[in-house]
Amino acid sequence: MRRKNKQSSSDPVKNLVSKTDPVRFCVISGSSIFGLEDYETTERSVETAYGRVVLDIVDVHGTKIAFMSRHGKYQCHPPHQINYRANISALNQLGVQFVFATGAVGSCQPEFKPGEAVIIDDFVDFTKNRDESFFQDGCTVCHVNMTEPYCRRLQEQFTAKSKHYEQPIAGKGTYVCTEGPRFETRAEIGFYRKMGWELVGMTSVPEVLLAKEKGMCYCAVAMITNWATGMDDQPVPADFLDRISALKHRLNQIFLAIFTEDQLTQDGCSCNNSLLHL
Repeated sequence: MRRKNKQSSSDPVKNLVSKTDPVRFCVISGSSIFGLEDYETTERSVETAYGRVVLDIVDVHGTKIAFMSRHGKYQCHPPHQINYRANISALNQLGVQFVFATGAVGSCQPEFKPGEAVIIDDFVDFTKNRDESFFQDGCTVCHVNMTEPYCRRLQEQFTAKSKHYEQPIAGKGTYVCTEGPRFETRAEIGFYRKMGWELVGMTSVPEVLLAKEKGMCYCAVAMITNWATGMDDQPVPADFLDRISALKHRLNQIFLAIFTEDQLTQDGCSCNNSLLHL
């Protein structure tokens, strides 16, 4: 079956999500979706308090899975201007509980090489001007537990399933999130290296924070596209996004398998119990 793009209305504003049609699973990526040609896809528009979000709903053997490009469906928002609160709020309105996210990163350490996949297990935040919480602007004071920013249980399931699909995982690493949209300087990368941090990107924060505030299980897999500035003598390649299309295809197949084959539950998981209200 070829992929079909359906519109329930010529006006996407009217194509709103019904609370009786929950979607528990989502894949967030930095660009267009890969490997879904055999599934029926429906475009969906969600109105949130922070703006409208357009995403795709894919029916995989009867399981509805949301696919979202964090930069906007048509790639119009650079990392520092992404409406992260609208994106996560839209998923919350859909009923999403489980999220796998991918993102292109640079490697700061020689043990992680371009073309490899790495599970993100912690982050360092160097962003500057982003709305990092739903609890601001006069709302109730609230803190979110960051002992495990990324869902350990989803990480374990991803690791197990990737072995079944013979997809190598290079390991786990700490993600340094910078403001962007520029790449980092030699001095900045040199500092990250000395601190022992492995990966550098521009999008995981505040996405992971907001997902945690909404009680979602969120797991991020980094796709290394290049050496970070100063790691070699070559400039960042112009085709660095094209390199990862095959890897993203394989990762999506693993995500789909987990969502459709594993019995996912939040029972006993700390992700949906991470808020401390004052």
